[in-house]
Amino acid sequence: GNDQTIVDGDEAQLQGNASNVVSVAWTPSGTLTGANTFSPIAKPSVTTTYTMTVKNTDNCTSTDDVKITVQPYCIKVMNAFTPNGDGANDRWIVTNGTGCTNRVKAVVFNRYGQQVYINENYQNNWDGTFNGKPVPDGTYYYAITYFLINGKSVIVKGDVTILR
Repeated sequence: GNDQTIVDGDEAQLQGNASNVVSVAWTPSGTLTGANTFSPIAKPSVTTTYTMTVKNTDNCTSTDDVKITVQPYCIKVMNAFTPNGDGANDRWIVTNGTGCTNRVKAVVFNRYGQQVYINENYQNNWDGTFNGKPVPDGTYYYAITYFLINGKSVIVKGDVTILR
């Protein structure tokens, strides 16, 4: 089967095939369910290359490899930042940037429910401004949709405090 990329904690189904088969074995088998089938489920925590070995009725053996690349879980919302221009914590960080997302949508509201920020492809770049002016210090509320590389989406809601 094809090499795959998953997010840490996910699983991938391996796909092998052969004809006139007497035995099938995948290795390493420690992170596999169904290691003696053509389509085991792999749940590795680190990038792993699996080898399928098959033996046919003529006692011939063949092998093939598939690599499952594991991306670390990258969702990490900062609950506070200080956009005061000192170069430290000036931007709101919502992902650690390890590549487990295809896209991140971020929406931020003030305490009255007014939308003060929206970005359909957020890149950890909100500097605490609304219409080009700094928002007041305080607590703001967010809804973030993470579109993960595995095709799933995760919605996270919470609050972020701005301090200057």
